[in-house]
Amino acid sequence: MLVKIGNRIKHESSSDVTPADVYFGRQYEIVSELDRIKRRTMRKREKEYLAAKAAWDEIRNCLLAEAMSSPKRFDDVQSVCLRLGQTDMIE
Repeated sequence: MLVKIGNRIKHESSSDVTPADVYFGRQYEIVSELDRIKRRTMRKREKEYLAAKAAWDEIRNCLLAEAMSSPKRFDDVQSVCLRLGQTDMIE
């Protein structure tokens, strides 16, 4: 029973490898593969975040330009700026 558990359960203290992986010397290739996957995932998330941020900035700039170009009242511009978090535009 103990042998089965030791070969299946990954231990966080030993870099998420099983005791059998450590014993047979596979820990370095497993850890390097996990690091490679982690770096690739972080690059992908960063690209997705920057794309979403750019899209949101474009929408925000369009709304602000529209509100500033033909405001019916100052309150219209103020409400758009407050909704979009642009408090520096209100002065």
